[in-house]
Amino acid sequence: TRDTILLALDIPGPRGGFLRGESLPAPVAGHVLHHAHGAGLRRLPVGLVVSRIGDARALLHDGMLYLWSRSECRCHALRLRAS
Repeated sequence: TRDTILLALDIPGPRGGFLRGESLPAPVAGHVLHHAHGAGLRRLPVGLVVSRIGDARALLHDGMLYLWSRSECRCHALRLRAS
């Protein structure tokens, strides 16, 4: 199966600079979504704060999802269960 991790952000104002790698005027919090092939999309109980497009990272390994926010200097670890 394939898993996809998405970060949904509500960025105030123009988004072009953010998409080109520029920093936002202030960090924004995003909702983390997990899509498992055949199981649909669900929101995970954690948010990530980002200032630039490269601030968020995700690693899925052995049923654990590791989420890193460079803006917060913090790592979250979540155990994913089958739906």
